[in-house]
Amino acid sequence: MAASPPQLTSTFAHVFPHTRPAVITHGPGGSVWVAAAPNASPIVTLVVPELDAHLAFRLSQPGQTACRHDVIGLPLPPWGLYVGAIGLAWAARGFSVPGLDAVVHTEHGVQAGFVWETGLAFAAAWQDLGGWPNPEGGLLGLLMHLGPYFREA
Repeated sequence: MAASPPQLTSTFAHVFPHTRPAVITHGPGGSVWVAAAPNASPIVTLVVPELDAHLAFRLSQPGQTACRHDVIGLPLPPWGLYVGAIGLAWAARGFSVPGLDAVVHTEHGVQAGFVWETGLAFAAAWQDLGGWPNPEGGLLGLLMHLGPYFREA
């Protein structure tokens, strides 16, 4: 496994000074990294320095309307939607998906594929935190089951 970028942990320490990342990982492809720690809430707090973005949103629960807005009511950007959809996909498989404090870092800047690579990185982060087995088709297979999140009204 490739070594994580050093600025990832320093940024995490700056943004979340009272906690340490419980997981530092990337998804298949490895150009998007995530440092994350569970936060004992249903909220994902995400920081993407390359986009100068700070986002907080509630995780969706199976059987409920998907959360597609941040905590102040603004629509989630596409990369935030994918993270939310990944959380719901894990929850739909019966796993208890924790809220996270997380920093996203890209190896070569935000490029084509950033949205789905960010989703894969969060799929890997939640899997590593929970010690969950690979879903059918691996993490890429998990993305094949995101349709309901985007179809729900």
